[in-house]
Amino acid sequence: MAENLDLFPLLIVAGLAFIVPLLLSRLPAIPIVVGEIFAGILIGRSGFHLVEHDDITLVILAEIGFAFLMFLSGLEIDFTLLTKPGADFEGNGQSPLKQAVLNFLGTVLLAVPVGFLLVRFDLARDPWMMALILSTTSLGIVVPVLKEKGISSSKFGQTVLLSALLADFFTMLLITVYVSLYSSGLTIEILLIGVLFFAFLLAYRIGVTQIRRPGVRRLIEGLEKATSQFRCGDQLR
Repeated sequence: MAENLDLFPLLIVAGLAFIVPLLLSRLPAIPIVVGEIFAGILIGRSGFHLVEHDDITLVILAEIGFAFLMFLSGLEIDFTLLTKPGADFEGNGQSPLKQAVLNFLGTVLLAVPVGFLLVRFDLARDPWMMALILSTTSLGIVVPVLKEKGISSSKFGQTVLLSALLADFFTMLLITVYVSLYSSGLTIEILLIGVLFFAFLLAYRIGVTQIRRPGVRRLIEGLEKATSQFRCGDQLR
């Protein structure tokens, strides 16, 4: 006999997702996402234990929400700013992409000694793993805050967004490789990760080159103005 589906946790989460933004709209100094995280702590096992972290309904919605968030993060990136020098950005003449790379490398350099310090005081076991964990950034916090403040399309917002994106991607990649090396050594799976990574970079370079062609640009502009179904319908008429 199938178990009854408990929708009470989903009702609590949906209710808080509606109430918290309304309450924090009167407090512009506090980002809404911060209030939502605090509300989640209160109803979770660190608070009143009203919602279980392994609830199947919430787990599925969390996976869908994470995938949708990554999709929205990609839409927020203005690729025209990635290669243009930003002479008016903090007066350093660097593009947001270069500044984001420098920010990520600086974060890693600061996280490494902190990781060794935590091991020194017996607060952690592996300094390199702690350094990678401290270097990561949650896009789930960065993207809503930038959009809420209305600066996601500015050069500063693009730099912060790219810094978070690089930190999220590369730290997860490095943690995966490090755990695989630590547990089973150099295997074919690790080599495959490297091959896929370089294949992604190659595909990106080819895409950047091809998108500059007039025919490809006209095709993309046509898809932006209308869906393919509507355009096919117009042609049939």
